[in-house]
Amino acid sequence: MEISVLVGNGVDLSNGLQTSYTDFFKAKIEKKTDSNNRLYQLFQKQKRWSDMEEDIGKFSVHYEDDVSKFEQDKEELQDDLLDFLQDQQNKITASNVDKKKQNFYDFVNNLDAHLSTQEDKERFRTTIAHWKSIAQHQKYEWELFVNFITLNYTSLLEQKLYSESDDEPLDSSQAVVPLFYNAALRTPDVVLHPHGTIDDYMIFGVDSISQLENHNADITKDSVKSELIKISESNDFWDANELLSDSNLIVVIGASLGKTDNHWINGIVMQLVENPDALVIIDKFIEQKSPRKSALAVRRSHAESKEPFVRYVRSHEEVQTLVENKIGGLNNLLARILVGNFYPETSNIVNLDFK
Repeated sequence: MEISVLVGNGVDLSNGLQTSYTDFFKAKIEKKTDSNNRLYQLFQKQKRWSDMEEDIGKFSVHYEDDVSKFEQDKEELQDDLLDFLQDQQNKITASNVDKKKQNFYDFVNNLDAHLSTQEDKERFRTTIAHWKSIAQHQKYEWELFVNFITLNYTSLLEQKLYSESDDEPLDSSQAVVPLFYNAALRTPDVVLHPHGTIDDYMIFGVDSISQLENHNADITKDSVKSELIKISESNDFWDANELLSDSNLIVVIGASLGKTDNHWINGIVMQLVENPDALVIIDKFIEQKSPRKSALAVRRSHAESKEPFVRYVRSHEEVQTLVENKIGGLNNLLARILVGNFYPETSNIVNLDFK
């Protein structure tokens, strides 16, 4: 059984790293009041730090055909962002190999811990049992392959979770996972960084040309992720796509799945369409303390977590048609997206909060 864990910036934040766009703007952009960087001036005037990549796409209209100025300003912003993230990464304390193994094992063996309804918990259990029965029927070894895909540029996961790069096998006591009916646990080769790392090429931009207000060909090459990936030396982007397309279970942690993440939303939707037994778990952080539970609060939380998928399917006619024809409609797809709510007092290794 294949599990892919898609990790966003919420994981860095939950581990005390100040890596949000708001943190970056306050630390860098707000202080450059005398800068001739047009992007910085526009951000300072806007005073809203929601999605920097999406905003750069909107601000591109202010450059008309001044491509060299746009490239220069965007490059300066990226360099400042990388310097800022490097300072945050330096705060990470690496775990020793034994602790990394324990983190990895505890995470995998408690993946259902935050599921907030009995319906989701039962669907999780019955689906895992179904996959085990398929393996047994086909006389495969019941194995669990777990891989991590991080959309972050930091090395937090490498420093806190075990992988094959640690070059030391799991202990026999940690070789099976009771949550998955004692599946043999297979460790990830590496943590994939499809958007690059602090030390390597940085893929920073919008998801598609439709998110650019300026469609100049050179600005497109410098701003659309698919174009930036073409000149990257890393294969992580393509490897991550392949992992998603092979996954029985996709776990999303700390990723807002905004419009600049449409590529990943599409990958998840396509896997749910092509593999009718695949599941997705969205682990969602709720900032306030655990509230009194109510049916309305649960429904609202689930709807918010699934909204990016609803938005994506409904805004792409060909995808909506595929969903209708292959799996009987959007509601059937959404039923296989399980939601795990966690709060400050319940934040733990399951949402990759390393203590």
